[in-house]
Amino acid sequence: MPSALHRSQYRILRSLLVCTREQAGLTQQDVARALGKPQSFVSKYERGERRLDVTEFVEVAFVLGVDPGELITAYRNRLEGANQLFGIGADGEVRQQSAGSRGRTRRR
Repeated sequence: MPSALHRSQYRILRSLLVCTREQAGLTQQDVARALGKPQSFVSKYERGERRLDVTEFVEVAFVLGVDPGELITAYRNRLEGANQLFGIGADGEVRQQSAGSRGRTRRR
C-alpha cells in the first residue's frame, strides 16, 4: 500500500491546493510569507514531500482566500469524479470494465 503522501487521494488534494493558489494569483512565496513559513514549506506540501495537518490546512485555505469547507467540497467532488472514471464504487470495490467481466468486482 502506498504511503499516505503518495495515495491518489492526497495527489488530488495537492493538485486542488496548487490550482487554488494559482487562481488566487499567489506565488508559493506569497503564501509562505502570509503563513510565516519558508517558501520550502509550501513547495514541500505541494509536491507531496510533506503533509498538512488540519490546522495547517485551515490556515492555508484562509491565505488562499477560500473557506476550508469549500476546499473540502471541491476535493470530494474531484475524488468522486476520479472514482467514477476508474470504476471505484463507494464501497471501495473496483468495477471491472471489460466485456467479459461485467458485473464482477474485485476488492481494491
